Amino acid sequence: MPDDIHELLWALDDAQAERQLAELIAGGSQETVASLRTAWPALADDAVVRLAILLAESQVGWAHRLLVEIWGRSLGAYRQNAAPVPPWQLSSWRWDRTEQQLFGAVSERITSDWEPDEAAWVFGEAITDREPGIRAAAADMAGLWHGRSNQAYPPALERALAVAAGDPDPGVREAAVWSLSLAPSSASAAALEQAAGDPSGPVRAGAISALGRLADPGARFRVLAALGDQHPWVRIAALHSLEVTAPEVARAEAVRLLEDPDAWVRQHAGAAHARLSGSR
Repeated sequence: MPDDIHELLWALDDAQAERQLAELIAGGSQETVASLRTAWPALADDAVVRLAILLAESQVGWAHRLLVEIWGRSLGAYRQNAAPVPPWQLSSWRWDRTEQQLFGAVSERITSDWEPDEAAWVFGEAITDREPGIRAAAADMAGLWHGRSNQAYPPALERALAVAAGDPDPGVREAAVWSLSLAPSSASAAALEQAAGDPSGPVRAGAISALGRLADPGARFRVLAALGDQHPWVRIAALHSLEVTAPEVARAEAVRLLEDPDAWVRQHAGAAHARLSGSR
């Protein structure tokens, strides 16, 4: 069996080999899992994309779990970059051709084909992996699934993300908090409040983005205080939160932030001021 799988993987540009591999994946044996996990890192880029699509389209839980590993190891570069992309611009990150294909193909399939129970199991299990990159990938993919499928987080997955918001690794915390920020609720409020004081600026930014949408006076004070945070992402997140919940306050703060020392903050402040002035 392992030799057969290796031969099929090296021939994934052939339609018959692709069908045969899809049948092996559907069979769901542990031998198949082990062989694919060992072999895929050595594949050519195009073959990795084809394998990821087969895994995403399957109805087998372990295949989806392996897909999270491929995502984390193939698309995790933006978290290690010296100037990482903000989560709200992830889809416009300058992926190379293969990364773009993988991001697009997997995103489309997990959001159209995976039901809530499947998403909860796959991401909830992977978010406890020993490897931080895979935990972060699981949290990222959970947010992507929620955002594009328009389905609520299953309670078990929301709890798993709330736990991950306190992960020892800042990349995992960042991914979890930003995924929670897409649908903040009373169930995640305590984790988000804790994250608002995180030593990592990107984590604080995600928490402020979420807290601004909760109907809680304490959260409102947190957002206002965050306008003076030392990290530009946090100041931007606070401004955007106020733009939704307190537009007059946001308009005044946008004027002030037009003089911010950070060019990116000034850019966001100018755009927010234009939007708010046009809506009056």
